Order: sequence, then structure tokens, then C-alpha cells
Amino acid sequence: MYPDKQHLIREGINLRIPVRGSSMFPLLSNGDTVIVSSPEGLKRGDIIIFKKSEDLICHRIVSIFCSEGRMHYITKGDAMTVPDRPVMSDDIIGKVIAIERKRISLPRRVFLLLDPILRPRLLKVFIISFAVSLKGIMSSRFKA
Repeated sequence: MYPDKQHLIREGINLRIPVRGSSMFPLLSNGDTVIVSSPEGLKRGDIIIFKKSEDLICHRIVSIFCSEGRMHYITKGDAMTVPDRPVMSDDIIGKVIAIERKRISLPRRVFLLLDPILRPRLLKVFIISFAVSLKGIMSSRFKA
């Protein structure tokens, strides 16, 4: 499955890949679609798609280093507190060049505006966890 995606991207075809999960919240969330292109010229801050076991992961590059002649990329989801294990260049499918979404909810807009202020990740994770649990309480309270 993945070699086909890598082959298409190497041929210059951009892919649309749906997003699942919340590790890149508030930038990405369920229902968004990312447009993925060739992983050329990767740098710190780029968002990449890479394979991990049978899954495709979409995380941001936080650092890059070379060891034994091979490039290694340290990635992390924006909403995560701990970085991932190093990703080898062979495992990278491509680089996210665009995000498609149908609409942005009000809580997500607020988080996107506050994101630069909430850079200390522990505070950000606490606020996001609180908002998600509050949303769950409110939705269960008003169900008929």
C-alpha cells in the first residue's frame, strides 16, 4: 500500500489523505484532509506523513540530525508532550503542503488564535484536555 503512495509522490502527483486523530490539534483534526507532496527539502517545522508499522502518521519535524550517513527526523504532534522516535528518510511518504477542511468550529478557532501564547506544551495539553472533557459533559447533559 505505502510503496504505491511513495511511487505516486515521486512521480510528481500530490495525494489527498484524510486525517484521523487529535495529535496535531488544533491545526489538524478529524475530517480534515492534507495534500501531500514530495518530501524534498525537509526542514524543522515542516509537517510530514510517515509510516509507522501499518499506520500513516502526520506530525511536525522538531529536529533533524545525521547519523551513520543517514538522515533522522524527530517528529512530534502539536498536541503531544513527548516527541516520537526518530523517523528515517525511507519511512517518509511526503510533506504536507496544504490543508483542506469544511469548517472550523468556534473552540478550534479560539485554540488557533491562542496557540502562540500557549506554546508551553504542558499548559496547552491541560487546556485542550479540559475543553474536550467539558464538551463531553455538556453534550451528555443535553442529550434527550
